[in-house]
Amino acid sequence: MKPRTIKLMTYNIGGGRKDLGSVATGILETIRQEKPDILALQEAISIVTEDAVENSLTEISSRIGYNHSFFGRALSMEQNFSVNKYLFVYGIFNDWTDWQQGNALFSQWPFIRFNASSAGNPRNIPIYSSKYEGNRDTEPRYVILARVNHPITPFYVLTTHLTTLLGERGGPIREIPLVTEKAKMLRYAQCGQIITLINKHLLQKEQLVFLMGDFNAEVDEPCIQELLKNGFFHLSPKEKGGTHIKRLDEPVDHIFVHPGKNFITYKCQIVKNQINASSAEAFGPSDHLPVVAEVDIYDQKTEEYKLEGSRVLKDGNK
Repeated sequence: MKPRTIKLMTYNIGGGRKDLGSVATGILETIRQEKPDILALQEAISIVTEDAVENSLTEISSRIGYNHSFFGRALSMEQNFSVNKYLFVYGIFNDWTDWQQGNALFSQWPFIRFNASSAGNPRNIPIYSSKYEGNRDTEPRYVILARVNHPITPFYVLTTHLTTLLGERGGPIREIPLVTEKAKMLRYAQCGQIITLINKHLLQKEQLVFLMGDFNAEVDEPCIQELLKNGFFHLSPKEKGGTHIKRLDEPVDHIFVHPGKNFITYKCQIVKNQINASSAEAFGPSDHLPVVAEVDIYDQKTEEYKLEGSRVLKDGNK
């Protein structure tokens, strides 16, 4: 039985030139080389001036060829202005009407409504909010929820970027244990919000769901364990190593699947700019590395895959 294959990529494109909107050439080349069917970005940027709009969506769509895309604002000058964030002050004196940062989703196939097969738009849904004070501790967090009209297997996609706090990371000297624990509990609560959002309508109805993004968490954290406990399966990269420039041991960017009634096999990898590189040199224009997964979807088990007790039949990395 021939499977349906879906290729997914999640990539935090922060660092480099993110504050000024343009996508670095190295990031574009990485996406073009992999050309996933579904691309999820974190820290995508949109800048609005009196004369034009410059954003990550139009640049990637036009230069790589996606016809279907969606930008979900998480932070903006208009909604969250703070004089403590210098970029906002800079924008005022450079005649920016708005500056926005958030998650973005690109698809080879059209987006459709959640309760019909006609054309529809993804939704940008808040999962954490506080009074913004110009720092990462108070940044609001969102998740994009989309339904994709694959010609054989319509499915759902979510992408998010979870909280990290000042003083949580940066080496033993700079890390504050109480801050680290607070950050873990915030991420746990944010994943709980995602589960609450989709549990009745997607998980309990055994829908095929992909969830990916920058979780700022390794797999043993409570937030990830909460996803696994609710029926998601972690697509583990074959490579050892991290996906953030300050977290070189374990990934903090992840792709998950809720197989629903389907059976799947997969291959997953961390895409590095240098073969076998294990240091900051592998990261190139962003402070994150992308994670890519190829997922094969079957309606039923085949003679080749007989593993009992799981709908994830085989890790294709092995």
